[in-house]
Amino acid sequence: MNNNEGYSASGTGGQTINVLPHQNMVVVTTGSTTNFNLPTLLLEQFIIPSISSKPLENISIAGRTLQEVLHAESPPVVSQTIEIPPFAKDISGKRYDFENGAFSYTFDFLNNNVGSLTIEFKGVKRTRSFGFNGNYMAYYDPSEISPINSTVATATFDNNAINLQLKELQSYAEYLLTFTLDHDKVKLKLTNLYNDLYPSSATEAEGKLAQ
Repeated sequence: MNNNEGYSASGTGGQTINVLPHQNMVVVTTGSTTNFNLPTLLLEQFIIPSISSKPLENISIAGRTLQEVLHAESPPVVSQTIEIPPFAKDISGKRYDFENGAFSYTFDFLNNNVGSLTIEFKGVKRTRSFGFNGNYMAYYDPSEISPINSTVATATFDNNAINLQLKELQSYAEYLLTFTLDHDKVKLKLTNLYNDLYPSSATEAEGKLAQ
């Protein structure tokens, strides 16, 4: 898009957003296509010519009325914070090594709404953010050119275990990682393992706190 006409950005899976100040309009596209220019062609050849040459009016009253109707039909769900268990707070920021240091996992519990897991394998680190108790958090790293760069994750706590459930948005794969803590040792169990994402092909592994 011509920078004098507006601004645009693209994401994974054919997602684009186009901001057109002169038309008072924002256009968002989603969907996968092998033609990377298709969203721009649709915008410039069909969408823009189909609208009025005048900017759209800002009808604030109608907008508020629409929001009131939508909220009445489906009130927004307020996410409740949870209390991070003491054992999870204790391991936050600590690295656990597996298979004699071949790979490692580090949990960080930033607050009562957000956590992250950093996976390190052969010097390469990948960090996945997650929510809690069914509240999924998406993570996307544009530097990663592979299907794993769009995942959502959520975590639950069970006694001294952390259950991390991940969903891969492009392949629809879903897997569960269970980390069971025992002092300076940890047992990892992987269900529905996706080998391209995780460095070990084993379904279970034991690790220990890095020295």
